[in-house]
Amino acid sequence: MPASERGPGAVTIAIETSGPRGGVAVGVGATILGVLEFGRGLVHGREVVPRLRDLFAEKGLDPRSVAAVAVDVGPGSYTGLRVGISAARALAFATGAKTIAVAAFDAVAADSGLPPGTSLLAVRDARRGHVYAAVFAPGGSGGPGALVRATEDFAATPEEAAARAPTGAVVLGDGAAAYPQVFGPPRFVAGPHDRGEPRVAAVYRLGASALARGETTPADALVPRYLQASEPERRRTDR
Repeated sequence: MPASERGPGAVTIAIETSGPRGGVAVGVGATILGVLEFGRGLVHGREVVPRLRDLFAEKGLDPRSVAAVAVDVGPGSYTGLRVGISAARALAFATGAKTIAVAAFDAVAADSGLPPGTSLLAVRDARRGHVYAAVFAPGGSGGPGALVRATEDFAATPEEAAARAPTGAVVLGDGAAAYPQVFGPPRFVAGPHDRGEPRVAAVYRLGASALARGETTPADALVPRYLQASEPERRRTDR
């Protein structure tokens, strides 16, 4: 049965593998029925399918009822992103489900819980003296504390990333810990450590919302959001 014909009980899956702690979630519509997060240590490759199987069994769900798969496309771990996107594609091809690409920093912003009127600088350590980043400003239709993008995702030096964010912004992500002299006081406010990585529940909520608006991405067009070359690619270029 095509995904579009599976009705109001159709299942949505979410996959998050862009950071050190990934996870999977299942639900129906805007309601999350279950979440399983992985242990730290980039074990995503051996966790995605077994944990989804566990969730389906626990919740009594039929894999044939899957209508959509939302997946975090980064920026983040090169290996992790490949694992998550490959799993999303495989599930979509096997079930006919629609797929939704969710940006890692959108998931961080959606889960940030910042006070109204607060700007956000989401920043991940990209190694080799660079970070991945995005700036969010107060606003939007999500109520008090809602955020809208002020920039697209970008790769830059820490100093360049800091220059694109307003003074007083809250900084979330491991880039803040990697470069505290750039992303700390007095210019910026350090946010809670547990809010700095995208969580699969936020990926689910954003995916379900996009699905309701009809905003999907063909499975074969899902690609990792790489903002700079991987280490092997850099080595080939340097030869």
